[in-house]
Amino acid sequence: MTRRGADWPDEEWLDETRRIRHAVATLGDHLSLCLPDERGAYGKSTQDHSASYCAQLKARA
Repeated sequence: MTRRGADWPDEEWLDETRRIRHAVATLGDHLSLCLPDERGAYGKSTQDHSASYCAQLKARA
């Protein structure tokens, strides 16, 4: 069974969002450590970060 992102637990969202952030950093854009479980957290959800990082990755690619 294929799981869609909406069904992911929080930990899976965090793991995937970190992978996307790493991909963006590999392309030269460094993003701050501001996910909900990181010291720079500022209130956005992990899903919001994921969407932002995906948009940035798409723009860089």
